[in-house]
Amino acid sequence: MTPVRGEVWLFDLGMAEKVRPALVIGVAAGDADRALVTIVPHTTSLRGSQFEIPANVPFLKPGAFLVQGVSTYPRVRAIRKLGMLKPDQFALVFAAVLRWLGQDSTATPLRGFNARAFAAALPSGRTNGRPAQPPR
Repeated sequence: MTPVRGEVWLFDLGMAEKVRPALVIGVAAGDADRALVTIVPHTTSLRGSQFEIPANVPFLKPGAFLVQGVSTYPRVRAIRKLGMLKPDQFALVFAAVLRWLGQDSTATPLRGFNARAFAAALPSGRTNGRPAQPPR
């Protein structure tokens, strides 16, 4: 099985992070893309941070998704599916990820960065130098 956005999987996050539940937030990869999965880890060691987003689901211990830990791992690190968040629960976690990355309405723009000029400089309809593919 391949992890799907919104699902919670048990992931092997390496020696330092160990095996723990994680929410899949990345979109499905295409055939030409690398087999990577972007996740937000779940923790039971809470500190009261605004970036700890709780989700009350029966398949997880009490805790929260730590959006400061958003990471990307090879798909082979996904061990097994634990369950799926409801759309409103996923939306809360994803909104916090955007806030952590400075992509919400409260973000301070980078000094000297002109988003319009940057977007205008991108080749139209292309990504990474390749023609854009229609959604599947």
